[in-house]
Amino acid sequence: MIIFAIKSLIFVFFANQFYHYAKDGLVKSWIVVEQADSISYYNPAQLFVEEGTYAGICRMPGLLPQYALFAWPWGHQTSLVLVIVFQFLFSVLSTFLLAMVASRIIPHRWSFSVIALVYAMSSFVSIWDHTMLSDSFAASSMICAIYFLSEYSVKSQWKYLLLAGFWLTWSIFTRQIVILFVPLFPVLWWTWRKDHFMVVVRAATIFALPIMLLFGCWIWRNYRHEKIFVPLIKPIANCWTIYTPQFMKINELLIVWGEDVQYWINGSPAEWFGRMEKQKEIYNFRSEVSTRVFNADSILALQHLYVDFRSINDTSARKAVGEEILRQADAMLLAYKNERKIEYLITNRIRMMKDFVFPNRLDNIPGPSFDKMNLLQKIIKLGYFALLLLVNAIGVLAVFYAIITRNRSMISWSLLPVSLIVMLAGYMGYIEQRYLVPVYPLFLVMAVYFLLNMHARYFRAYN
Repeated sequence: MIIFAIKSLIFVFFANQFYHYAKDGLVKSWIVVEQADSISYYNPAQLFVEEGTYAGICRMPGLLPQYALFAWPWGHQTSLVLVIVFQFLFSVLSTFLLAMVASRIIPHRWSFSVIALVYAMSSFVSIWDHTMLSDSFAASSMICAIYFLSEYSVKSQWKYLLLAGFWLTWSIFTRQIVILFVPLFPVLWWTWRKDHFMVVVRAATIFALPIMLLFGCWIWRNYRHEKIFVPLIKPIANCWTIYTPQFMKINELLIVWGEDVQYWINGSPAEWFGRMEKQKEIYNFRSEVSTRVFNADSILALQHLYVDFRSINDTSARKAVGEEILRQADAMLLAYKNERKIEYLITNRIRMMKDFVFPNRLDNIPGPSFDKMNLLQKIIKLGYFALLLLVNAIGVLAVFYAIITRNRSMISWSLLPVSLIVMLAGYMGYIEQRYLVPVYPLFLVMAVYFLLNMHARYFRAYN
């Protein structure tokens, strides 16, 4: 009840903030907040309810079951409200389940209470309870999967492995990057249980059954409809017209340079490249991106070409400019990779991971611009920003502490958040804060583990 009360209070507060400060038309029925990507998630689900056909392969149908459950009896508008209510209640349940997991792997009498209280009060994940997107469901179903894995480790009943596989699959269907956890889950329960190899093999097979079944259905459906093999979703460039080959190539160039590709963030390098006016001065990149072959003037010329590409109406002329953009960008990529191998292979990867885990701002909190906020709004935003940085900083420390102390249980747990960070930011170059949502609850457990161990070491507080 305490968890429900805390999260309800926060939910009502942010619902009120969204209602008063969100862009016109984005708030539906007071508690339903639409975002730019909402249509791509809910239109296929709505079409399925109305016509029996799920459209396309650009979004996996992770949001379909809960939408259809309410849309069939009550219609589209009412179902959106009920989906948000369900999303919120699921988030409340996941808070309790995360605390249960923590109490099993952290041998301290405060572990449950601290995790439950801090996660219930956190906004970084719960802010998505309001929105017509996949992030809240993805985090909650991921926590459910981990909880049932811990149930198996305690009770040794096969049904919990099936449930863990089912909930992990649902999490993947809403946030595809969580597929990294499929091989990591067996490692996690092996360190919890210390089973023999053949027991682990049998358990892994049972765990994989719902994953193989549901993915098999999805792959078969995609092949049947479009005659192509698609295990997750189509490449983003095949889904939305804005993602032209030129757009994707410039993004690739920025990622290789270790720069932010969030073009909707004012002042980002991607936003600079995407401006419709030819810029007079080069963007102030964080590190040196020029080479012996290409200098600042070359980069400025590429931005000018990209402006021309999007403004030319003549098809043949536009094609020629587009090919020139691809040629120049490829040459810049090759020159940078050859001349700045350390930056390309190591430095920029580390920088992207640092920016991902320790952002310089907090996105998605509703309200006016910071200079127009009242004192309470400023305290809340700064407080939540500080909480995010604190949890992530202690979580990173906890990873190293687990390695130094050779705590195999926590080392295996740390593989979950670390795998997401390395793949998303270090390899793919994606540092949008939405992608950090599955990491936060995992790092919170690591942070509490570290703090309670420090408390026990210096104050002898273990039971």
